[in-house]
Amino acid sequence: MEGTWNLDWQGILNRSQFKRLLKHYPDEVASCAANLDLVRADLEAGKRLGSFNFGFFRPEGRGVYRIGQTRVRSAHELRLYVFPDEQAKVLRVLCLGDKSTQQADIRLCHQHVSTLQGDRQ
Repeated sequence: MEGTWNLDWQGILNRSQFKRLLKHYPDEVASCAANLDLVRADLEAGKRLGSFNFGFFRPEGRGVYRIGQTRVRSAHELRLYVFPDEQAKVLRVLCLGDKSTQQADIRLCHQHVSTLQGDRQ
């Protein structure tokens, strides 16, 4: 499954929340983006999703994964939610949130992924 994986930032589900968090926590967002690049590199190297050895990468169910930030001192804990679309080789960035919005963010991502997967059937 080696090959190029594209990043899709166009489908952000919570743009105003994303912009607010980017404004207030730019280092944390940059760290999440750097970790996203590490995930993408492993996918391009042919690694399977379950074989990653990253502490910042965790499944949230229904094909949604959470990427956290690392190496930011006194960080506000952010979560970047993604859907790795293995068929299309696209890493879809869905949502950015923090602990206060975690449950709503996951619910929103699950709904969106269900819609994406329903479009294929």
